[in-house]
Amino acid sequence: MRIKFTLTLILLNVITFGLIWFLNHRNLQTEQQATQLAEQIRDEVTDATQIKLSGRAIDLPHLLVRDGENWEITEPVRWPANYFAVNRILNQLQFIEEEASFTVEAIESSGQSLSDYGFDDPILEIELEHANQTTALTLGTPTELGNKIYLLGPKKSLIYVVNRSSIDSLFLDLNTLRSRKILDLPVFEIDALSLQLKTAAGSLKVRLAKAEDTWQFEAPFATSADPTLVASTINTLSAIQVIRFVEFNSSDPVTQGLDDPSMHITLYGNKREQTLLVGNPDPSAQGESTYFARLEGRPTVFTIQAQPVDALRQAQQDLRKRDFFEFNPADADSILISEGETELRLQKLETGDWQIIETAANGEIQPRRADAQVMTALLRDLSKLRALDFVIDAPTPAELGQLRFNTPRRQLKINLSNNNSLELFLAHPEEDEKRLFAQTGEAPFVYEIERRQILQLLSLNPLDYRDQTLEQLPAAARITALEITSIAKAETPNATHAFSLNDEQPNWSALISTLPTKEGAALQDILDAFKTFKVRAYLEDNFKSSGVGDTPWQSKLTATVLLPDGNEGREIMQTYYLTERLTGTRQIGGSEKYNCSFEINQKLMEAIYVFMENMPLPPEANQAPVTMPTPPKAIPVP
Repeated sequence: MRIKFTLTLILLNVITFGLIWFLNHRNLQTEQQATQLAEQIRDEVTDATQIKLSGRAIDLPHLLVRDGENWEITEPVRWPANYFAVNRILNQLQFIEEEASFTVEAIESSGQSLSDYGFDDPILEIELEHANQTTALTLGTPTELGNKIYLLGPKKSLIYVVNRSSIDSLFLDLNTLRSRKILDLPVFEIDALSLQLKTAAGSLKVRLAKAEDTWQFEAPFATSADPTLVASTINTLSAIQVIRFVEFNSSDPVTQGLDDPSMHITLYGNKREQTLLVGNPDPSAQGESTYFARLEGRPTVFTIQAQPVDALRQAQQDLRKRDFFEFNPADADSILISEGETELRLQKLETGDWQIIETAANGEIQPRRADAQVMTALLRDLSKLRALDFVIDAPTPAELGQLRFNTPRRQLKINLSNNNSLELFLAHPEEDEKRLFAQTGEAPFVYEIERRQILQLLSLNPLDYRDQTLEQLPAAARITALEITSIAKAETPNATHAFSLNDEQPNWSALISTLPTKEGAALQDILDAFKTFKVRAYLEDNFKSSGVGDTPWQSKLTATVLLPDGNEGREIMQTYYLTERLTGTRQIGGSEKYNCSFEINQKLMEAIYVFMENMPLPPEANQAPVTMPTPPKAIPVP
């Protein structure tokens, strides 16, 4: 009995475990059936080394070959594949899901064939090669109902029904399989650029190479290139894309000009290089002009935009650095400016100040203090001289003579603190008053530069460099009185404006508070001008009591200044002579003490005008007739 019971239990356990196995196996079959297509091609998709595409969806079969992480099209033309397009195709295949499936045997048993589903002339056939084995997927016709399409599986035994939307996106990627990018050297890696151009005079070779943070021309001559312009050019070249591909059967190298290209553009990188060959314009281009082109070593012909290529035809000029006289202004120790036998020397002192070295008529050297702002501007502008144009790169002696470099308009020599020196020569042809040419002592190149500004900058007049601070009163000096007086001797009403401090107005603030706002502000400006009297520009190193040229003095400014000297101090008189206001921005002044005449600055001019505009002028000042006074009556005799 016990044996029978034991056998029964064993039989029940076997049945139970068998049922569990059956149910689990059935679920596994169902799951595999749902993902059967993806499971079959997963390894082939992820590890594919070749992809062949053919069918009605593309004109010619395409063969793609994996090269490391990248893909390359080897048929029908050899060309880099669009990395993102290829990977999107593989991703779509890897996750494709079928909605239904049926066997080929079933349709054949019902009297149908593969041609009824479009597999005899498929829309697209995809062959994936992996480990020397080929897996093929074939897309047939769309289904009659729903947005679906038939797909013949890799074993040619099952037909799957898949969603049309995922397949349509696959077709879109087919149109972008060929990469539009042409030159694929990374921009940061490029360290040289060369051009070979066909010109009317023959062939021109241009080569630029990177040296640390700068770029240098190595051909057709050695000179500096503008690093910003070169970087922009390289970025533009790297961004050039294919406008359209020219199919192999319609390519004619002679007609396209690629048998003898008009331009070779070569970029050099890390031990590799790429050369773009540019041919003739494409006559079929619509809109912007394009050129036929191809990469050296590859037969594929395509078209590119003309503009980036045309911009390189004057590269030897357009990419040159226009700053041709560079130096650090702080390193300048002395400057010599000359024209013929006329010379002007500027010398830097140990204090950092500059002085003008003049030679008097008796041969004595007369140093004068140079204006700091003028010298700063001079050195700054000289260090940033720019060429308007590159005129001659290798001038002959005859050409230099025609430009009058044998008798230059200016010669400049700057001695630097490192014992080096820079030279600049400026010249222009005889009777040519519009252009100015320059040449340095370091290179033979002749540049055209801005004429008026440079000649004014390199003035031979010592007064243009003289310290514009004519008088600087000590900080403890005190102005006690100020007078604006007409030069005329006639007793004209209001001919004199006098301001003095007294017990009621012991300081200028108190006195100014009693004046109208406009006059008070003007008086303060005049007081400030006396404390630090700056001129706009010097006119003559000479003073005449009659005036400047034909312009007489109209008025004078006189200040009584109390200088600290002992207990009571010492009084001095400070006087400046003024002409009438010649224009809205020009009025001339003079100083007998400093024996010079000058233009006064705008702020002082406006302040003086506040008091002078209502001052009656004597008739002599207006060149009006002078009325003779009536003689007195005779005194009667007693």
